[in-house]
Formats: sequence, C-alpha cells, structure tokens
Amino acid sequence: MYDYGPPRIKLVLQLGPQPHTIAEFDVDAAVDRPKVYEFHARFTTEPAGIVIDYAYDIPRVLENFWLQEREEFARPELLVDWFEIEDPLYPTWPPPSHTNILFDSPLRDKDERAYAHEVLARFMRKAYRRPVTREEIDTKLALFNKARKQKDNFVEAIKTALVAVLISPHFLYLAEPSDTPSRALNDHELAARMSYFLWSSMPDEELFKLADAGKLKDTDIRRRQVDRMLADPKAEAFVRNFVGQWLGL
Repeated sequence: MYDYGPPRIKLVLQLGPQPHTIAEFDVDAAVDRPKVYEFHARFTTEPAGIVIDYAYDIPRVLENFWLQEREEFARPELLVDWFEIEDPLYPTWPPPSHTNILFDSPLRDKDERAYAHEVLARFMRKAYRRPVTREEIDTKLALFNKARKQKDNFVEAIKTALVAVLISPHFLYLAEPSDTPSRALNDHELAARMSYFLWSSMPDEELFKLADAGKLKDTDIRRRQVDRMLADPKAEAFVRNFVGQWLGL
C-alpha cells in the first residue's frame, strides 16, 4: 500500500557545540550499482565529527500506527560502504586570507614591533577605508606590545590588535567625523559611500587609488566609476539588498 521510493540520508557536521546539516538527500543508487556522493564542508580548529542519519520518513496512517516505531516495519534499506574526509582544499598553506594580512617583509624576522607596525598600518587603512594617523596606529601597537608579553608567539599577539580594529566604530560604521554640521565629503568618504551603496562592500583598489589621488570629487570621473561598478557582478548585491529592504523580498 506504500510507494516507498528511495532511502534518505542526512549528513550532519558537528563542529564544536553546533550541529550543521551539510545535506539531506535521497540515495537513488541500486545495490548492484552504488554511487559516490561528495559534499564540501568547512572545518575549523574546533573538535569536529560527521554524523550519518537515516532520514527516511515512514508513511504514517491509521492502519500502521501500531507498527510505526518497530524495526520490522518495512522501509527502504540504506547501505553505506565507506566514507572519507579529504583535505586540504587550499592550494597553498597558509591560505591567502592569512598571507594577505601577515605578508612577507624584511622586518618579519628582524624586528617584531616594526613588523607589527607595518601589518597594522596596512590592515587599518583597509578596515577604516581611509588613511590612518600615526596616533591611531600607535594605539593599536600598544595593545600588541601588551599582548606579546602574555602570548607565546607573534601571531597570537597580533590577533589582539587586529580584533581591536574590527570592533572599532571606524570599521563597523561609515564614520564621517566633523565639527561642522555641514561639509563636503572627502574623497575616501565618497569612495566608501559609492561602494557600500552599489556593492554592499568596501571600495576596491581602483577606488582607493582615485581617493588617494583626490580625483573622486571630479564629476566625470565619479560617473565613470559608477558605470564601472554597475557593470561589475558585485552590483547584484545592490539589487538584492534594495528590494529586500524596500519590499521585503
């Protein structure tokens, strides 16, 4: 009386305390013609595990209620022959997300404090989307110096200063400080407004360079940049976010 269909499996990644369903799918392979199913998942340094759950939903009707929870209730069988976890998926290690911040420098092995200054100066300029002052860098460098006395290595110490940058209002908001109620935006503020409006993201290198050169105040240059940005795939973010906030789509 039942059209059972194929068995169903749920693949769950237990990463730290938080379970995450990677996939739930029907296994449409015959016993004599098995298939390999492959999925990608993100692992971190947290303790992790993979759980394979039989997720077939037994049809429940009045005629079978007394048998529903029993193993002898007929259902499609699922056979798992093997599974393996393959890594890494990065062509190089450390990955670019690491080396873009902790880049190679002659100072890296010679003077930790000077190298930390280099790292913070470049990181803060991107995070704040504008040139940073010596005083701003020195404030974060002081955090590094304090953390270095307590941490076992440079990487763990510099993380303290980098986290402080990422919780700063200059990163979290489009900060446009002014002592006057009305003033013209500077070039870096223009670049940030254009970028977050059209891309929902930070300015790219071309906008940064134009802002550094003071050219974004030029109307023609600004219009050409808008055309370039709208032609970029990142402009899809504007469409999604605009109709999402406006119409709730």
